Amino acid sequence: MHVPDHFAERRPDELHRIIREHPFGILVTHTRAGPVGRSYRCMSS
Repeated sequence: MHVPDHFAERRPDELHRIIREHPFGILVTHTRAGPVGRSYRCMSS
């Protein structure tokens, strides 16, 4: 996914904070039947 430089977050501590506070994401894939979304729990160490 393209992220413009002015929106990019590159500080590891801030990325870990965001993942801790918002631990769920959705992965959307395209299939023959159309788009399919699955939720995933994000974890960091």
